[in-house]
Amino acid sequence: WGCGDSDIEASFYLELGMCGIWPIEKNIENYDEPTLFTVIEFLYDYVSEPTKKWYHSWNNCGWHSSEYDGEKGREKYRTKINEILKDYDCGYQLSSGGEILEIAPTGLEHLFEEIVETDDPENIDMRLQNAISKYMRHHATISDKKDAVRELADVLEFLKKSGIRLQ
Repeated sequence: WGCGDSDIEASFYLELGMCGIWPIEKNIENYDEPTLFTVIEFLYDYVSEPTKKWYHSWNNCGWHSSEYDGEKGREKYRTKINEILKDYDCGYQLSSGGEILEIAPTGLEHLFEEIVETDDPENIDMRLQNAISKYMRHHATISDKKDAVRELADVLEFLKKSGIRLQ
């Protein structure tokens, strides 16, 4: 943002329709869980790590930056947030796609973390990832979870009709 706090508050309102979010340290006590998770996901979309910075001492001005690495910033942010989220309620994690998901049940982690890559990303890969995301999403309803299971069944039916065997 770089133009002052009012631009950040405006961004929360314009993109999320939410008021009273910024500054976080002043308002976080008023967040409910959906608001907190939405703020975490929103910040993930915009966080970056400064790569070119300098200190400006005049009038206690502080650090300035002019170049940023979004990928590196998101990874650092995700690592720190996940340290907190894993111990919250039943356990959550911020995915590399920027969504807060429930942590997979013990013993099933590999099913949810394995990235599928096939020769048919439209009919298999993307549908599997969408189903996993829909099922594990922090605000997923029973209906969402049923839709996700149906989507997985559709993928299996596609594989069956295509003659593709699973290993």
